[in-house]
Amino acid sequence: MPDFLSPAWFSAADHAVRQAAIPVDGTLLPLVLEHVVVDDGEASVRWQVVVDVGGGAHVDGPLPLGPTTSVTVPEPRDPAPSTGSGSASNEPTSPPIDREATVRLLCDREVAHGLAAGTLSARDAFIAGRLQLGGDTTALLAARPILKALGSAMAAVTTSDGAPAAGGSAGDTAVRSTDPHP
Repeated sequence: MPDFLSPAWFSAADHAVRQAAIPVDGTLLPLVLEHVVVDDGEASVRWQVVVDVGGGAHVDGPLPLGPTTSVTVPEPRDPAPSTGSGSASNEPTSPPIDREATVRLLCDREVAHGLAAGTLSARDAFIAGRLQLGGDTTALLAARPILKALGSAMAAVTTSDGAPAAGGSAGDTAVRSTDPHP
C-alpha cells in the first residue's frame, strides 16, 4: 500500500478512480472536488478529483500550491447540468489541469487520511471543526451516487488491506457530513 499522499498514492488513486463506474445522470458536471491538506496553518498538499461531463473521472495531484492557493473555501459556482450522455475518456492527461473547484475540503493530514480511508465520518470531523467545507454544497448533495462510487475507489487505495473500512466508503462519509437527513 503506498504512503498516503505520496506520488505512488496519487498514481494508485488516479488508476482506481479511472476504473470506477461513475453514475452521472442528472448531476451537474463537471464536478471538481478539491482537497487541501493544512499542516501548521499552511496549505501543504492540494489535489482534485474530477468527474467530467461524459462520466470519466480522474485524480489530479498533487497540484502546485503557489501564491494563489488559499486556505479559504471557494464561493459556489453554477455549472451547467449534464444529461449524462457522451463518451468518457479516462486516459491519463499530463500534466494535471488545475480546475476551478466545485467543492473544497480543507483539513489536516490526519482527517484527510481518515476521510480517504473511510474510517472517519466527515460529519463528525465537520461538527468538531476539523473539516471545512466550501463551494457549492448543493452540487455535493446532488452528487451522492458519484461520491459513493468515488469513495469506494479511494478507500480501496487508502486502507491497509485494500478494502473499504467497516464504517463505509469515503464518499459515503463525505455525503453524511452535509446531508440534512442522516
